[in-house]
Amino acid sequence: MIRWMSCEPTGGVTLYRSRPTQGRVAGSLLASVLATALTALSTTALAQTESAEVDPAAAALFREGRELVAQGDWDAGCEKFRESFARHASASTVLNLAQCAEHAGKTASAWALYQRALVVNRETRGERRRRELAEIARAGIAKLDPVLPRIFVAVPNAPEGVEVLESGRSLPLDSAVPLDPGKTELTASAPGFRVRKQSVELLPGKTTRVEVRLEPLPAADTAAPKPASAPKQDVGATTVKPGPAPEAPTWAWVVGGGGIVATGVAVFFVFDALDARNQLKDKCGPDFVCDEDPSFDPGPLNSRKNRSIGLAGGLGAAGAIAITASAVAILSVPSSSTGPSGSVWITPGSGGGSVRLRF
Repeated sequence: MIRWMSCEPTGGVTLYRSRPTQGRVAGSLLASVLATALTALSTTALAQTESAEVDPAAAALFREGRELVAQGDWDAGCEKFRESFARHASASTVLNLAQCAEHAGKTASAWALYQRALVVNRETRGERRRRELAEIARAGIAKLDPVLPRIFVAVPNAPEGVEVLESGRSLPLDSAVPLDPGKTELTASAPGFRVRKQSVELLPGKTTRVEVRLEPLPAADTAAPKPASAPKQDVGATTVKPGPAPEAPTWAWVVGGGGIVATGVAVFFVFDALDARNQLKDKCGPDFVCDEDPSFDPGPLNSRKNRSIGLAGGLGAAGAIAITASAVAILSVPSSSTGPSGSVWITPGSGGGSVRLRF
């Protein structure tokens, strides 16, 4: 039986329980959602209306999260909602996560989760239920939008490759970006410039403008070093050249070159595997839940990723073995010459000259 939700206050926390479709929607639905601390949908509704197949564990986690929040244990309850969503993506779970973020004072995170709920809600079964969930999400967005803290970062005469990070996340420049309220740290960097860090406090409903000026690094000393003077040699010195040095076997160079090639190909497959993984993440989200777009088949990308990982491992191991064998063969060649070497000096002395030999 198709079910929809209505709000019933319970102990100061509004819970959403299932009711037959023949009932009437409470007129104060949206007002209750925005006025209460949590939007929690029943496990029955989650299982029956939002997807053709629901993970039983996800439904159980959802129910536990709802009960914990009703008892006032927000931290544990919200963690259950996150675990439930990781197993089964549903719009009602995202709405609960948005309420969790809002309760924690993370208004920008809650605003983003309401936006995400609209996307996930496209897969909700039942036109009426889908419309009700969309109304809740839009009401949450409209409520939070006026109180969102925003940051606008500008870098005058921005050098090439400039990047500004906020808590490790890249920030777009010259745009008002919503962020959670409170203090945060910006880190600006660019090739050839000093890294600059700046602490910023974001206030609700305010746009904080930050201008970052990067300081170039000191120019490197480019003066050419003076050439080393040639060692002085006694008059008439004659050098005896050493014999030819032994050479490494040819096979060592061939095997070493092959090892380098194999290692390079292995690196290529590593990047290919990472590219396939990033495409999966873009399509399916950070939790790799691939049910938002039913037309997308993750199978080919998964196969490509696994194949590239296997090839990278095999070629990398073969390349390492070949390079090691080549290095051992080359380093085993004696570095000293096979014949004696030395110098003969003829220097002036009292009453004539003298001859000295050194080896």
